[in-house]
Amino acid sequence: MSVRIGITLGTVFCGNVGNTQRREYAAVGANVNLSARFMGKDYLGRILVDSRTAEAASGHYRFIPLNKKLVLKGVEGVVVGDCWWCDCCGYSCCGD
Repeated sequence: MSVRIGITLGTVFCGNVGNTQRREYAAVGANVNLSARFMGKDYLGRILVDSRTAEAASGHYRFIPLNKKLVLKGVEGVVVGDCWWCDCCGYSCCGD
């Protein structure tokens, strides 16, 4: 799988942004930014999630602690215990 996926749980704004000359559909908020930072920080093929997402979906998916500290641009307070990867495919694509 040649994609990176970051998932967080929280409130965001989604909708049309702009004026009559230029309008775009956008999703904005701290959780959108955190998901995007997760996407840029890990191996291809893995799904990174925050602890709230892992807890909410743990009945349906298996989550494994990332066990490394992520330094995320523009994000404060994300530590090792707050970041998990979803083993929904049953294998790791990164050779861990």
